[in-house]
Amino acid sequence: MNKYLSRLRPGSNAAKPVPSSVGFVSAPGSRAQKNASPDAPGEFWPWAPYLAAADVQRMRTELVGIIERLADMEHWPAKHRDDVLARAIRGPLADLLPNVAHFNERLMEANAAAAAREAVKQNSWRSNR
Repeated sequence: MNKYLSRLRPGSNAAKPVPSSVGFVSAPGSRAQKNASPDAPGEFWPWAPYLAAADVQRMRTELVGIIERLADMEHWPAKHRDDVLARAIRGPLADLLPNVAHFNERLMEANAAAAAREAVKQNSWRSNR
């Protein structure tokens, strides 16, 4: 039986591989591999911190929370929210940090807009006296 098919079957007892670090693969003798510290918990990325598998899981969980809060604030349709979540979670690992930054920035803008609307409501109520 194909080792990949056995993992898809619900009752199979095939052991799933446990990633030891993030899936960034550097070529033997490459610059990234030469700069990597043997004590580092994950691979060396010149543009990002060392990331272990737990860090990636934490960041993906954080990204889901950010996207869900943004979708609630902007009143996204459920189908659109699910599509954005699927693309963000299933996307390549190299997109994780930019996605977190992008959606966090949009969430901060949405929070600022909501706070401004609330301030206008409070001021307009007082001016109607």
